[in-house]
Formats: sequence, C-alpha cells, structure tokens
Amino acid sequence: MKRNLYDIFDHYNEDLQKLPKLKGEYIDTNSIADRVFEKADIHPVQKKRHSYRFIAIAAAVAILAGGTITVSAVSGRMDEFFKSVSKADINDTASSENLPAVNMDLPDAIAEMQPYYNCPDVTFNQTDSGTIEFLGLYNDHNSLMLSFRLTVLDGTVLTDDMYMLPYFTFTLKDGTRKESSQSGYISSPFQKSETEDNVYYLNYYLIESDIAGASLHVDFSGVYTSVQESKIHEKMISFDDELSEKYFTNDMGIGEWKKFQHENGFPELRYKKKKEYYEQEQSILKGGWSADIPISEPNSELFTIETDRNVYILDDLSVYISNDKDYDPYNDEFELSREERYGSAVFLKDGTVIATDFGMFDDITFDSDGAYILEGTRYKEFAYARGITSEEGVNCDGVVYCYSKPINVSEIDKIVEYTHYWDEDGTDHFNEYIIYQTAE
Repeated sequence: MKRNLYDIFDHYNEDLQKLPKLKGEYIDTNSIADRVFEKADIHPVQKKRHSYRFIAIAAAVAILAGGTITVSAVSGRMDEFFKSVSKADINDTASSENLPAVNMDLPDAIAEMQPYYNCPDVTFNQTDSGTIEFLGLYNDHNSLMLSFRLTVLDGTVLTDDMYMLPYFTFTLKDGTRKESSQSGYISSPFQKSETEDNVYYLNYYLIESDIAGASLHVDFSGVYTSVQESKIHEKMISFDDELSEKYFTNDMGIGEWKKFQHENGFPELRYKKKKEYYEQEQSILKGGWSADIPISEPNSELFTIETDRNVYILDDLSVYISNDKDYDPYNDEFELSREERYGSAVFLKDGTVIATDFGMFDDITFDSDGAYILEGTRYKEFAYARGITSEEGVNCDGVVYCYSKPINVSEIDKIVEYTHYWDEDGTDHFNEYIIYQTAE
C-alpha cells in the first residue's frame, strides 16, 4: 500500500566567528586583505566569485589582536578540512551522487566550496585520553558539513568497528533549542590519518531548518564498538516492547498509536533511555569532549516559492520542500483515487534533471534488481535527503534535499511537482504542476 513517504522520517530521534560590531565604524575588509597579502608577498589571482580573501582577513584579525597565526596556518586548516571531507563516509548518501567536496580533488573542492567554508575559533575541553580540534564547516541555511580531528594520547588504537558517539543541539537565532535527529547515533566511522598513527578524522553532515546564525553545541560523549551498539539496540527493542505491552490496545489504529506516543513524550523517553544505556557501557576512550560552534550566515540567498499546497525554499546547497498544508501525520487511511504528491524535479538550464523520485519519467529504464538506471542519462539524484521535525521535535514538517554541488537559482530553468493517483480500473496516472519557471 502506497503511503506518504514523509512518514519515514517521523521516527528519527536520531560560522564564522564574527568580529564585534563597531558602531559608526566601517571596516574595509578588502583593504585589510590587500595589505596582509602585500606584507606576506602573496599575489592571489581572483577567479570569478571564488575569493581567498577570507584567509587574509583571518590573518589580519589575529595580527591586530596580537596573535601569531599566519596565512599558511589558516589555509592549512582549510586544506585539512577539505582533505578530510573528500574522504568522508556519510550514511544515507545517494548511491550515485556525492555531497559537495566529497570524492573531489583538493584544488577542485576548494575552488568550488571555499565561498561556503568557515572556521570559527572553537575550543574543545581536552582529556588525558585525547584532544579534539575543529577543522571548519561549510553550510547554507539548512545544511551543514562539519569536520574534526581527534588525536589519541593514551596509546589506544581505534579500529574499524569503533565509533564516536555525538550529540548535537542547535540554538537558533530566536532562542529555540532543537536536538538534531542525528544525535545519539554512532554512524560516522573514524578516518585514519595517512601520516600520523594516533590521529583520526570525523565528518558529520547535519540537516536543520534556518541554522544560519545559530549556535551548535557538540558533545562527543565517548567511543564505542559496533558490538556495544548492537547490545544497546537490542535493549531499545525490549524497551519499545515494554511500552507497547503497557500502553497499546487492540482497538488502536496505527495513526492513533502514533499520536498517543507523540502526545505522551515517547520520543524523548526513548532518547533519554538510549543515552542511559550508553552511559552504562565502558567507552574505549575515557572522558568526553564538548564545545559550542557558531554557524555563519552563508554566502547565499534564499528563494522562496509558496504554492497552494506547500512551500519550496531554494538555497545554493539544498532545497527544502514542506509537507502539504493538509498533511496529517496521524491519518493512516489511504484512498487510491486521491491525488497525492509523488515527487519533485529541478530542471537545470544545462538539461540536467535532479529529482526526488523517477517513477514519473517514461524514458528511464531499470536494472535486474528494479533500480533506476541513471548513468548516461540527464537524470540525477539529490545527494542527500532528511526530514525536519517541528519545534516540538515530534512530527516531520518537510524534507531538505541536498545537491552534489552548489546550484544558484539563476541556473534553474523550472521546478515541477508531480502528483499521482489510481483510477477505478487500477491504472496509475501522474499529473505535473510547474511551480517555478525562469523568465524568458
């Protein structure tokens, strides 16, 4: 039975450090950059919009503050960030696409993503077992790539079956605190340094609405093995069974049971219980590391489209598509004849089509396993997609779909939304609605 795909996301429990604003004073950052470049005998070549001025600005800030940071130190950290991200293994990435800068050569990654990169001054508390250093981030208004370097000090060797346990909490500009759906999951593998035996890298890709200008609290609570994770998973299954036996009744429908759980704080209860289980386990590395990371206002502008059904918010690295306005997360009824949203597609001016699904296109074939064959066609998947929950952290409000490279709205020809329904004889039909069309 076909169901609204947004339901999948409902169960997830899963930066620029700005200078102080000077009233009445104008800071010509270009002049500062030019003076520092001149002093360092560096003569950059400016290419299109990809500017390396921020490196000089960071150096200038340190110099003015009496620090000793150099241009090479700032650019070196950026290089380390992109080297780490280029080898990132982000769970749930599309099989045929990569996130920006992933699996890219370093010069290409920097040229493409430097306008979105930032490395604020962040200091983690340290322990005798290891140190954490923040290498930077890139972001737009709804998506965020983070990279960290872990240096192990106690001689422990981390293996492929060991993972860091992170917790991410956003504090948005309006003061709202939201726990990331990726908190409490040991999903990101360690990336071992090629040059230092005790150094490992961690990369995380987070999705949340309106994170520009927000603060992110990161808490790395320990390192655990896959065996420990499986043990906790089994405990959580038993805990869920206990809740079902205690509260579920035979006259409850799926939607009613789902609503009961949300109204009675079951997601938060599960989250706390899972955290307790991890705290009962022995971490491979003693202690934990935490810090607050300011998230910069990105070098991009939002473009919002409001239709009769929903809202689209276009950004350089992602597209947010809200649920339909009449969407009811607790409605488990399904009518074959009812027209429902099936998917959306972004048509670029170069002929590329990036879509959330491909069943609406007649010119796509399938392999022996029933998967779409996109190689050699004009069609591409979004590199990543994740639902965003409401402020209450309960229901999915919509989905953020992430590009594999920056795409400005000026590169888009049109955006089409597709709906689907079945007629009385069982034949399925698609309708399409153009929600955005570039001016002729």
